[in-house]
Amino acid sequence: MTPNIKNIIKDIALSIVGIEEIGNNEGFTSKFLVEYGMEFSEMLRTVGWKPPQAYCAYTAEAVWKMAYSKHDSLIVKELDTLFSANSMQTLENFKQSRFKVSKYGCIGALAIYSHYKNGRPTSKGHTDIVIEPGEVFKIVGGNILGKNGKDIVGQKTRIKNFDNKKGMVLQAFIHPIEIL
Repeated sequence: MTPNIKNIIKDIALSIVGIEEIGNNEGFTSKFLVEYGMEFSEMLRTVGWKPPQAYCAYTAEAVWKMAYSKHDSLIVKELDTLFSANSMQTLENFKQSRFKVSKYGCIGALAIYSHYKNGRPTSKGHTDIVIEPGEVFKIVGGNILGKNGKDIVGQKTRIKNFDNKKGMVLQAFIHPIEIL
């Protein structure tokens, strides 16, 4: 039976929920990820993260690459050319690829947002992983404000709204390609 990449992405994303940032994107509380043989900060470094960079896009990239690495190494090489530390650049790269980019999410999809200021998009963005799609959808993402005021890898519920022009504005969903 062929594995379902969407559920693999979801499972990996859920496995890292609760990892807490030390502060100012400098690092994380120690959590050894037994399945992957490394700590979360090491997982992010494998995709290029360096303190004090924001880590939302790196988290999504690491999760997608971990999911595909066990089943299709050619897609991992392709992902190397598509992901960027900048969420908006990631979106532009995927738009030029064979991956589906749409206004509708699915389990495992990347949700890409642009930060708006004075009604206009900026070059800053944010990336999440969809774990439950819908008009109101659930995500796992890095740089999520936790209950104690520190950023974490956390779950959050978001409202699908492409019309808002203030703050963080949803731009698109990028769908994973199923493994054949």
